Amino acid sequence: MTQILGSSCLNRSRDGTHRENKPILDNGDENNSSPTVDQTLFDSQDVCVRITKTFLLNIAFLALGVCEAIRGPTLLDLQDLYKTNLETISFLFLIECIGSLLASFLIGLFMTNYPHLNNLFVFGGLVSLGLVTALVPFAGDLPNLFILLFFVGFLIAAVHTGGNVLCLDIWSGFDSGPHIHSIHFCYSFGAFFAPILASPFLSKRIQTDELPPSGHFDHLLRQFHPHLITTTEITKLYPIIGIGTFLVSFGFLHYGIEDLKRRKSVLKTATDLDSNSDEYEKPQEQKATPFLTQLLVALFSLFLFLYVGMEYCFGTYLTTFAYESRLNLTRIQGANLTAIFWGAFSFMRFLAIFAAFYISPLVVLAFSFVICFFGTFTLIFIAEQSYEALALGTGVLGFGMGTIFATGLSWLEKYININNGAGTILVVAGTLGPDMFPVLLGQFLEKSPMVLIYTQFGVIVACIILFIGSYCITKRLK
Repeated sequence: MTQILGSSCLNRSRDGTHRENKPILDNGDENNSSPTVDQTLFDSQDVCVRITKTFLLNIAFLALGVCEAIRGPTLLDLQDLYKTNLETISFLFLIECIGSLLASFLIGLFMTNYPHLNNLFVFGGLVSLGLVTALVPFAGDLPNLFILLFFVGFLIAAVHTGGNVLCLDIWSGFDSGPHIHSIHFCYSFGAFFAPILASPFLSKRIQTDELPPSGHFDHLLRQFHPHLITTTEITKLYPIIGIGTFLVSFGFLHYGIEDLKRRKSVLKTATDLDSNSDEYEKPQEQKATPFLTQLLVALFSLFLFLYVGMEYCFGTYLTTFAYESRLNLTRIQGANLTAIFWGAFSFMRFLAIFAAFYISPLVVLAFSFVICFFGTFTLIFIAEQSYEALALGTGVLGFGMGTIFATGLSWLEKYININNGAGTILVVAGTLGPDMFPVLLGQFLEKSPMVLIYTQFGVIVACIILFIGSYCITKRLK
């Protein structure tokens, strides 16, 4: 989608109406024209504004990654705080799913109709997300918690969608690919940072035989509670995250006010560009048969549903797996494993920013699939052997999964035009997976922790098969 929108903007910039604004020498040779001092100053200021806005988006996506990933390492503490079990607390992901789906359908329509409000929209979304996140441990009971998490899911999806649209708008007429990769890297880095941030605030499990004698009830305590859970401090953690997200938003308020001041001129310019670009956009339509295109979209939507769902589910439940498995690790060790997964994931996304310039998406995807298959297959045998083995397999898996989403979309854009209809289907598929998988696996994870690893392996195999099928269809599209 990034490349298609970017190419459309570049076609507009090649329109003759834009060339009239350039100083032309008497001999009519445009190539000999040179920019004036005022134009050079304007261009440099414009680039500085674009870079500043992109920097703000990177910080916003960093906060967004923390807000979404923090429920993974704190899930067990939320379970204790609200005095429920894992099967029940896992329904919070279903509630978030409903909010995310609603946002996915509404936000694209809103930002298409009101492009001058993009910065203010992101500002409002971040402010609301910060306030709602801060209230998560203070909901009082499960129904109120689920209501809060509905708005968390809605706002995360809204800001995520709005941020991508805003990034494309900022770099309209330029190659926006590296900048899109940068905000997604920051998002994954936020997910990596979340368990590190959470570790000091998590409750700790200690052996009761390590406690000093505490009276005549001590023998009953040791008999019925071989492990003790200390008091959680996530009631401090969530407000810290909420305040940080709230503060990030004010940079967008500044640019949103500026957008309102320039509304008339921006709308007039956008209207002129749209009226002059029709003849350039029409030749980009695909000549492929609708059936093959629809089949490709369907297969790739299922691919995104499975891949994104399992990516998020593994990162979310890794702490729980470490705690409930035969390794019997502490919650802090589980949080560290989650950090290893998201750290490797983020590192690979960082490398993908530069690899996109030199390596084809197909090669990157093939490499990623091999790493993912090897990592999950190895985890089947070593996940419950030792902490070090689990950490190694987790890191390999995170490294393999890091580039699949963005690179897959780049590969798909080479064969079909991701218009509003196809784009909506892909977004909804990618939204459904991360929220449905945790709900389903949460029903079994406490009793059978290895179901997480087995499901991960099955999803990787299914994704490889779906991609091979999609690749075969693209051969016929040519």
